[in-house]
Amino acid sequence: MASNRLAARQPTTIEVTDSFPLAAPKWGCTMVWNPTKRPIWLRCTVGVLAAVLAAAFRWQFLGLLELRAAFVTFYPAVAAAALYGGFAGGLLATVVSAALANYFWMEPVGQFGFTNIADVLAAIIFLAGGILITYLAEATYRAYARAHKADELAKSNEQLREIYRRLQSAREEERTMIAREIHDEFGQTLTALKFDLAWMEKRLYQDQTAIFQKIESMSKIISMAIQSIKKLSTDLRPGILDDFGLCAAIEWQAEEFETRTGKKCKVAIEVDDVDIKTDVSTAIFRIMQETLTNIMRHANAERVELLLREEPGELLFMVRDDGIGLNLEEVNRSQSYGLMGIRERAYSLGGTVEISSSPGKGTTVCVRLPLGKREREK
Repeated sequence: MASNRLAARQPTTIEVTDSFPLAAPKWGCTMVWNPTKRPIWLRCTVGVLAAVLAAAFRWQFLGLLELRAAFVTFYPAVAAAALYGGFAGGLLATVVSAALANYFWMEPVGQFGFTNIADVLAAIIFLAGGILITYLAEATYRAYARAHKADELAKSNEQLREIYRRLQSAREEERTMIAREIHDEFGQTLTALKFDLAWMEKRLYQDQTAIFQKIESMSKIISMAIQSIKKLSTDLRPGILDDFGLCAAIEWQAEEFETRTGKKCKVAIEVDDVDIKTDVSTAIFRIMQETLTNIMRHANAERVELLLREEPGELLFMVRDDGIGLNLEEVNRSQSYGLMGIRERAYSLGGTVEISSSPGKGTTVCVRLPLGKREREK
């Protein structure tokens, strides 16, 4: 019956709505102001047209401006061409503007060339100014693009962490449900079988030794199966965490660690369970399990200390051992999925993880998570 119920259960799904997109949105302003996305011929064409339009404007107001001020009207054209066409558009607009100004508004008018040093200096100043404007426009775009990319990257990372948090939450709910069904259904069934065997044993004749032995053997096997189911259910989701809170679960896990390893595990708790949210409690408990597993497998420690303490606005959880320590550079370079999981659990809840260690001096894992009020079930 239990297996049918487990098979009939629908898999947990995570719905992603429009308010939580998986893909990063396209750049709005950046896609418009992005010279590198435009073909080179279009950027060059815009540079030439900007210079020609500036010349037409200058020609229209020829009577209002001095000849020496010919270059002034071309600076806006260079700036516009640089903003639209990038470095290529701005540079071409600068060169064409200088040529037009020299041909139409400098002596000798109607031909290229200079008759005095003042015009040469004016042309040099204009070319330098045009190149500077073009460079500043290009630098402004690149700085804007880098800032926008950094912002999009931060948003993408935040979305990935939110997905990770939801997956972890769904996983914990699934494990809790499976653990309860295994414990309730299979545990109750095996217990009923054990009672039936005891009932049969009382009604056998004393001379039926072989049957007595068989029933006793079956009873032992059922007892072992019940213990295995309890262990499996506890490994999936310890009931003590949901029934009695994080503090009791930490103390229980420390006792389990001492029983398995024979090593001393000291626990210090300076916090009230009432103020700890469910997802924070689960994250800390899973981080503790992963850390103790690593200590049991690799640290060769004789003593372990666990600390859970409330600090202003956050919850501090620290695990310290006196084992062989870690080479953090090698750990960071390697694919240490246990440490990666610890970091991601903390980051997904807006927390931080600090790992300090050195070979032969033990390891300290310090986790800080935001502390809030327990969410009330509606």
